[in-house]
Amino acid sequence: MTATDNFEFLAEYQYHNDLQFLTDLSGLSHVNLPRDFVKQGDELQYTFEENNAYDKEAVSVSFNGKPVGYVKKYIVAFFIRLRMTRSLYA
Repeated sequence: MTATDNFEFLAEYQYHNDLQFLTDLSGLSHVNLPRDFVKQGDELQYTFEENNAYDKEAVSVSFNGKPVGYVKKYIVAFFIRLRMTRSLYA
């Protein structure tokens, strides 16, 4: 592994109303957001981008309609299982 590789263990998640989830986002270098744009406790929205030309399973993340980034590929399966809800908290 190189210094930029990430290695994480993920637990099996069971959905419940108070679910909280912490992960890194990809694509942050493509958006120009102030450092404090999203604060802890802010509600984020996610969208499945089936028409994304680069990745048919892409999941974009936004805050108040402004794109923030994308859920990393290895986490997408979790979001697919949670399709019944449309928001997460920062």
